[in-house]
Amino acid sequence: MVVEDEAGRAVIPSVVYVRKEGCVLVGEEALAAARSDPDPTNAYFGVKRLMGRSYREALSEVEAEEGTEEGEGEEQPLRRRRLRPYALVEGAGGRAEVDCPALGRSLAPQEVSSHLLRHLVGRAQAFLQRQCSGGGGQEAQEVRVLDAVVTVPAHFSPGQRAAVLEATRAAGLQRVTLLQEPIAAAMAYGFGSAAVPYDLLLVLDVGGGTTDLTIVEAFDGIMEVLATSGDNYLGGDDFTALVADWLTAQQQQQQGRQGQVLVGSGPVREAAPSTSSHPSSMPSRSPTSTSLPSSPSSSSSLSLLLAAEAAKTALSRAVAEAEASTSAAPASSGSSSSIDGGAGCGGGGRVRVRVPLPGEAGGGGGGQEVELSEGAFEELT
Repeated sequence: MVVEDEAGRAVIPSVVYVRKEGCVLVGEEALAAARSDPDPTNAYFGVKRLMGRSYREALSEVEAEEGTEEGEGEEQPLRRRRLRPYALVEGAGGRAEVDCPALGRSLAPQEVSSHLLRHLVGRAQAFLQRQCSGGGGQEAQEVRVLDAVVTVPAHFSPGQRAAVLEATRAAGLQRVTLLQEPIAAAMAYGFGSAAVPYDLLLVLDVGGGTTDLTIVEAFDGIMEVLATSGDNYLGGDDFTALVADWLTAQQQQQQGRQGQVLVGSGPVREAAPSTSSHPSSMPSRSPTSTSLPSSPSSSSSLSLLLAAEAAKTALSRAVAEAEASTSAAPASSGSSSSIDGGAGCGGGGRVRVRVPLPGEAGGGGGGQEVELSEGAFEELT
């Protein structure tokens, strides 16, 4: 059973936004508020990768992304992850936290995650309340969700798992079981039942911030992870960041301004892959000689990230439509579509995305169109 909200939405953006008066928004409302904010430094997403990690670990990732090194003896209390409007700070015990100007303090990643979990718990309670009422005219008893199964990447360390449990307790849950995401995927697939007559299953889980490759065995109704490998620092967010860098480089080439950084906080990347000493296995691109600002525009970074995400999603839809039309008939359907975020699908696995210009916020109608093809995306990633 999939829990939907009153608007019929089954999923929500994993975004938390803190208003200046301290009010916390989650999901679609948070994303809309961040879009309209000219300086969205109180918008948080992609914090899962920070949970249970030290500031030094998180900082090393930022430096690897930026291609920079921290100066000796130089204090840098606010460091921004590439294409993230929020800044990293060192919290109590050396843990990684995010700066929250609206509250005048920093937030632990598990505190941000607890707002998402609390929102989901409230949605589940409202859904079950509607189910219990059943439209029979009788008022149903109040429904409270106190127990939950929360999935985590197979590669999460004990410290990261402890951070997840801390977030669940802050969200009001009392009894929580952590389940490895590959096991959950195997269960959803029907592994272990008569419908799937296999003893072994290979599960590839590419999430927003992590990637797991796991071998799962089923016997006598029990599932067990035999082996797992993966990368806690590689996921869909990294693909989006690569697309964003590529879009920026293409925009620069079209405008003939190779020496100017237009948007984003990471180095502009070339299209050809090169080897990298980054701790993750994600292919990187050689940075150009462009001098980068140390404090990029939060609104420009967010606008570029949303445009890249829209392009990535639209390209996936375009490829699926092209494959479907090819299998159905030799001739192209010539159909097109568009999604919120500035990307439109065309035939043949190509999309057009409007890249925001410097200072643009909220994904307005300005900017310059850049085309992203299936082949370019495959080469990029």
